[in-house]
Amino acid sequence: MGVSLEAADLLRIALTTPFILGRFTAVSHASRIPVLRDITDAYVIGLLKLRLATYGKPEFTTDASHYTPVAR
Repeated sequence: MGVSLEAADLLRIALTTPFILGRFTAVSHASRIPVLRDITDAYVIGLLKLRLATYGKPEFTTDASHYTPVAR
């Protein structure tokens, strides 16, 4: 059991890695410069809020009848 990576998956990884690492490196360096720190923080927080909004709200569905009883 597991996930297998095919050639197309590896190609996608190879194409997106420079973009993701470059963005991370740029933000990391910019956050160390006092003049850019507030702008960088606002940018990262905005991205995080956007990601969280696109993920939506989780739907928790549980059935207590499937739980193992706990002795008290």
